[in-house]
Amino acid sequence: MGVACTEKEVVEACGTTKFGTSPDRAVGGVRAFGCEALCFEEGSLDFLIERLCQGLPTLVFLKVSELPYGSAPIHAGVVCGFEEEKVIYLDTGLGREVSLEMNVFLRAWQSLNSTGMVLWKRAR
Repeated sequence: MGVACTEKEVVEACGTTKFGTSPDRAVGGVRAFGCEALCFEEGSLDFLIERLCQGLPTLVFLKVSELPYGSAPIHAGVVCGFEEEKVIYLDTGLGREVSLEMNVFLRAWQSLNSTGMVLWKRAR
């Protein structure tokens, strides 16, 4: 989003604990860096594709027990793209892109009511 900050600054602004960051605290953290965020429920693949085409980073919340890895109850990732029945997202815990089969992604996302958060830079 063009904001220079350290991981430590993000952790402090978002009130992240060893258990993660709640969506409400994440919104507050995003705002602390001059950006905005909107949480959503009941999202769709079309919604994610539209945000991607608009260049708006979109976090999705995934139920970890539906993923092939992880141990926390809920996990967040930033959708980066779609490719041949796969979803590519930046895994916030691993710090790298992950490719996940579409059916696995949808099961993990829909288990949490297809929730997420759209981010954008605040107009000056």
